[in-house]
Amino acid sequence: MKDECLGKQRDMAVEPSLLALQQALRKNFQCLESNRRLWGSVLAECVPLTASLGNLAEQLRALAAVDLSDTPLADFPDLEDLLRLKLLQAADTVMEKLHGKLFGRRDYKHNHRFLSLFPRRQKRATLSLAERTRVSPRGALLIPVSHSPSSSLQSVRDSVGSQVAGVVQLYERSAGSLGLAACARRSAAAPSVADMLEWLQDAERYYRRQFLRRKTLLLTLRPGDLSLLESAPKRWESLDSPGGEQRIADTLFKVSLFLETQ
Repeated sequence: MKDECLGKQRDMAVEPSLLALQQALRKNFQCLESNRRLWGSVLAECVPLTASLGNLAEQLRALAAVDLSDTPLADFPDLEDLLRLKLLQAADTVMEKLHGKLFGRRDYKHNHRFLSLFPRRQKRATLSLAERTRVSPRGALLIPVSHSPSSSLQSVRDSVGSQVAGVVQLYERSAGSLGLAACARRSAAAPSVADMLEWLQDAERYYRRQFLRRKTLLLTLRPGDLSLLESAPKRWESLDSPGGEQRIADTLFKVSLFLETQ
């Protein structure tokens, strides 16, 4: 009888802590679901941007290989500078948009800009000419932004990371009163607390690593290395991880019933 009473008292102490933790887990998975959609949407917007960057790099290489003085265009001595300026401006615009998709802010460094390759005095004269002409580089597609500036891969990483850190801290504070048995208990409507914590940490690790790899790729792109710029679309695509995305989708399916119950 005494043991039975102690067991009931222990269960009564566990229940509020378990309910609070489960509620925090629900909030985490709801956050993960919305961030997964946002991540996919931002990544989709990056694809045409990287393709445009590669296209512009090819045009810059082709322009450098052509001697316009040996063509009928020799009658237009400023044309080569004008075309090069337009291509560099377009490349800067694309790079700035890519930085925005990654970081959610305009932090594209001045010394990384493509126009830094243009001599200042020559650039001023060519800009003056450009204002009087209309030359648009082929393939310099400007992608409309459908999200606010804060919608970025970094915002997804930060959001998932802060949510997961919060629920892990809550678990650590409650671990003493919960006990291992309560954390490992499963039901038809809910996976165990231990499983759900592990799944969330796996998702946080996935987004953190994916962001770091894409950030590293973007920061390696330099105006003076056309080979890297031309290969940017394929290198960006190579970072895709269908397996990682599928694991997160599977996790959300596993907790779908849990999210519907309160």
